[in-house]
Amino acid sequence: QLHNALGNLYHRIGRLSDAEQCFRNAMSLSTQVTEADLNLAGLLLLNGAYGEGWRLFENMRAVAYGGAVPQASCNREDLSGKTVRVYGNQGVGDVVMFAGLLPELQSRCRQSIVKIDERLTPLFERSFKWTEIISAPRESLLARNEGRFDFETIFSELPRYLRTNLAAASPPKYGLLTADREKSDSIRDRYPAAEDKR
Repeated sequence: QLHNALGNLYHRIGRLSDAEQCFRNAMSLSTQVTEADLNLAGLLLLNGAYGEGWRLFENMRAVAYGGAVPQASCNREDLSGKTVRVYGNQGVGDVVMFAGLLPELQSRCRQSIVKIDERLTPLFERSFKWTEIISAPRESLLARNEGRFDFETIFSELPRYLRTNLAAASPPKYGLLTADREKSDSIRDRYPAAEDKR
């Protein structure tokens, strides 16, 4: 805990080499996955060390969900003709962020199946019409009762397969999320454009 806390302090003040050493010291003192693993992962990704960074970031699953392991892990295999299931493993904000990689995943496989928190279902059904959406309460996201996929992964692992270097990290050229048109129109009617008030 002390090494991890000191590493966080060093990170905040920009002493990244010292922070990295503290996180590694903390990891060496425990055989379990700890917060230090995730802190080091974030630091390595920040510094462009994607290989080790994404491998450590995968431990997010062990911290948050007790080590649930994919039934058929996706490890950069050729996905042509395959079905890949992705399930939401984090908060809704993080899932929405990583969802930006779904179009690229779909372009590489035959079919993608996305299992997400029921709160995100309407947004995803509007935005990703080409994928199958499975809605579930957050506490049951990891329940595996269907075997219709060749590979399985979690949202936070998508960059590990699809963003292996800075050159591959270009932003999308178009918006991915589709707003609810009825609600959008209602908000516009309620709050007229600023220029109308001038």
